[in-house]
Amino acid sequence: TMGLLLAAVAAAVIYLVYYILHFYRWVAKYPRGPTPLPFVGNLLSYDSKTLHLHFDSLSREFRPVFTLFIPVPMVVITGQEAIKEAFVVKGEDFSHRPHQHFDDQLAFCENGGVIRSNGDSWRENRRQAISILRDFGMGKGLMEEKVKLSILEYLRYLDQIKDKESVDGLFKFQLMVANIINETLFGYRYDYDKCQPLIDYVESFNKFISDLSQSFIRFFAVKFPWIRFVPIVRYHAVTKHRETKKRLMKYISENVSASMDKYKPDEEPDGFLHAYAQKIGSNPYLT
Repeated sequence: TMGLLLAAVAAAVIYLVYYILHFYRWVAKYPRGPTPLPFVGNLLSYDSKTLHLHFDSLSREFRPVFTLFIPVPMVVITGQEAIKEAFVVKGEDFSHRPHQHFDDQLAFCENGGVIRSNGDSWRENRRQAISILRDFGMGKGLMEEKVKLSILEYLRYLDQIKDKESVDGLFKFQLMVANIINETLFGYRYDYDKCQPLIDYVESFNKFISDLSQSFIRFFAVKFPWIRFVPIVRYHAVTKHRETKKRLMKYISENVSASMDKYKPDEEPDGFLHAYAQKIGSNPYLT
């Protein structure tokens, strides 16, 4: 029995030494960054709450391109010149997105849209999106007029407030910006006194991003997919994030449905959605 125990311990030590050596050979293939630990990477020093400051500090220490292991490798590109080289000069090399297992059930369609698509689908959807936005005045005087109109609405709202000693203008300022986006996408604007659905969406979205960035269990689930099948752990790694994202998607779906109820193919489009709908069928990537 003692011999078997010693053999097991020796085998475990040999495997651990092999794993560590293999791990650091693997780490050496990536741009230099803070030295990661086996299994956990840089998670112990990863500052998810003030990530911009964390990245800024690391970029000064390790130059504009460095790697963090969380525990999967994340290559971070900072600084205008490095970003331009990656996404403009060598844009074709960076046109794909990583596959996230926990996101599989949360896409509106397979390999569609701009944010989550890859390859030809991404190129065609991006091209059409830019074309439509230009038609709606992006970078032109028409968009400037929409911005001015939204600012005027905001100023009128502030002017009619009776108690000007205690005004929380943060969300109302966000609404001023959001109305420009809403009108461009869906063809309507929120009234300042009737915008609770947007408030709920923004708060849910902010919480979703915060939860994702601070969920170390989810990071491990990306690195070790089997974690997704462990009871209780699965909820914190995957399920609760899926539930939040479903609520966000419901808001988008409801806006799409309401906008499409007013859609008339032969008329001038009211927003991005109608303009995109007119292009569906013109090639297999617009769905």
